[in-house]
Amino acid sequence: MTLQFIQQTEQPNGYWLVELEQDNAQSVPFNLHFTADNSELQLFTQQSNRLQFLTTQAVSLSPESQISTPKNSQAWLFLSDLVKKLSADRPILIVASGIKIATAFYLSKALSQDFDIRTILHTQSAFPFQIKPARFMFPGFPAYAIGASTLLEDWQIPNRLCCNDFLPGSFEGTLSELFLEWTPPVDWQTIDCNQLDF
Repeated sequence: MTLQFIQQTEQPNGYWLVELEQDNAQSVPFNLHFTADNSELQLFTQQSNRLQFLTTQAVSLSPESQISTPKNSQAWLFLSDLVKKLSADRPILIVASGIKIATAFYLSKALSQDFDIRTILHTQSAFPFQIKPARFMFPGFPAYAIGASTLLEDWQIPNRLCCNDFLPGSFEGTLSELFLEWTPPVDWQTIDCNQLDF
């Protein structure tokens, strides 16, 4: 796959959104990621032939530069295949850490049209957005962890945050530590974006 660089936009806390264009509007794998200019790019969204990728540093590319993604070195996963494995009458919990947060945003938006979605985002030290007080309830979640992503809330998706370092509004610790303190309801389905590549 060959992509053309369009632009990049700085996000909070050292993250960037890189916009690329492909020569057709064919759907790409929702777990698409690759390295360009020593930056790891993780798919954030696709609108027709325009793709946005989240990365932790700016890329040194000029407009219209061409990027060739590597051949399939992993199991690319497509949204249509994932949907077939999900039950529409059970809530879905999406969890993601680090750069895989991009995949969580992608799936949260795409699946929220037909499924009841909840999302937990985890980072080592900072998120690519400003933390805001949550507006939506999250059953049984630690009471002090009331921070959320505004973008997910704009999409009507309840979400909570988890951070190894102390961040006001976030659960302090790893996802494993969170799940020792809080257990999702038994009827929830879970998509772990950290385990999608195999």
